[in-house]
Amino acid sequence: KLQSLTRKPNADTNSPLDLWDLTIAGQTAYGSALYKTLLPHGRETLTGGTYLQQLDALQNFSTRLTAQSAKPVLVTLGTTVLAFYNETNALRNAQTTLKTTVDNARTDQEGVRKLCAAALYGMVGLGMWVFRATPALVDTLFDVNILRDPAQVIPGPPINTLWTPETRTLSLTVMPNGGTRIEAWREGPGGTPELLAVGERGSLTVVIPANITFDIGDTYQLWLQIRNSRGSSGPGPKTTWEAE
Repeated sequence: KLQSLTRKPNADTNSPLDLWDLTIAGQTAYGSALYKTLLPHGRETLTGGTYLQQLDALQNFSTRLTAQSAKPVLVTLGTTVLAFYNETNALRNAQTTLKTTVDNARTDQEGVRKLCAAALYGMVGLGMWVFRATPALVDTLFDVNILRDPAQVIPGPPINTLWTPETRTLSLTVMPNGGTRIEAWREGPGGTPELLAVGERGSLTVVIPANITFDIGDTYQLWLQIRNSRGSSGPGPKTTWEAE
């Protein structure tokens, strides 16, 4: 909001500060005593300093304008400036409140993190007891490849990809070595790569959720990437598809 004060909305429209300055120039000469009263440091009166200093400057500017009772145009401008100040000040107050909320959440989060860490540590101990005779069953609950193979690396990309629009599925025939899950990606016209969905562990097919839409007539590129506990591979072969 403060940056909009000096930004032109388009090539044919002045910024708010330009309009205010032109209005003042129509009532008093640049550099006159009245001009210096209204803008003692020129435009920098309203654009310099911190957010709080700029807000204070806007409020004081509106007060100086509305005090010019002999010049109704300046009084009206003062009302305009005051409205801009009120909107900006409300945004700043909301921003400050949200920042306080985030700071408090961070503080609360640390206590929760410690509780979670203690709970997880207890689960590890309980799991060691429950699965003491059949440790391989742990793999049905957690991906423990990283524990079994510390030398595990990020898998390579898939070598083939099949896109089936009717079922909204991307699939492959063989999981590359080291891969545990497949990721579905797309890129639309003029867009950026977007992760759409992650498949079940070990599955060779991933379904794109119904809430993800494709614009009819637009051409998309779709592909798969392979992930494990170390990270995700580069993209596999890309399929070009025009949405119908």
